[in-house]
Parts: sequence; C-alpha cells; structure tokens
Amino acid sequence: MVVASNERDQIARAKARDNLSAEQARARIAAQLPLKDKIAAADYVIQNQRDLGALIARADEVLDAICQKAGVNPDRFPKRIP
Repeated sequence: MVVASNERDQIARAKARDNLSAEQARARIAAQLPLKDKIAAADYVIQNQRDLGALIARADEVLDAICQKAGVNPDRFPKRIP
C-alpha cells in the first residue's frame, strides 16, 4: 500500500512535520524510491491530494479490501467519519 501525494505537498508536509527546510525535504524525497515505482509495486494506492474526507473514505475502502482478502470481517474496524 502506498499513500501518494504530489511533491509540493510532500515538501510542505515534511517541512511542517519535521521542521525541515525545503532543500532538506527535497533531499529526503530524492533519497527514496521514486513515487511512480512505489505505485507500480503497490497492491493499493491511496491518493492524498484531496480533502481529509476523501482520504479517510479511500483508506476505509483499502482496509475493507485487505480484510476481505485476509478473510477478516472489516466490521471489526470502525469507520472513521471526518
């Protein structure tokens, strides 16, 4: 599973979360596997470029799919409502 976001948002989030400069955030992103490669290898992709409600709804969909594949009742995990 990959949670994907555009580079601009990745940089802004890393700066806010980890108190990095833009250059430090870019270097951290550059040190990782390219996002397109992560997406290509992932069974599930959650795009994190919209509002929180859309992110939570997609995360719930992915959790349900994973539960179904594993034979676990997804109802044991309560849905999050933003």
